[in-house]
Amino acid sequence: MNNLLEVFNGDRNTKQALKEFMLSVIEQEALQRIFKGEDVSHIRDAKLLLDKTFEELDNAFTIKPKPRDTTNQAR
Repeated sequence: MNNLLEVFNGDRNTKQALKEFMLSVIEQEALQRIFKGEDVSHIRDAKLLLDKTFEELDNAFTIKPKPRDTTNQAR
């Protein structure tokens, strides 16, 4: 699973498209509930959790470049 998440996280376009889609669904649901007169205060929490999830994804699954060999090869 980790490898799959690294690949997904490395595909910035797909990751951004998914995040935007998820946020649009949250916004649509919020609007529907607002017009029905329902409480939507918890929907803000959902957006914050979604943002935090993508932050954690970056922190945990960013492919780090391999350290360069600093040995002087000219010798």
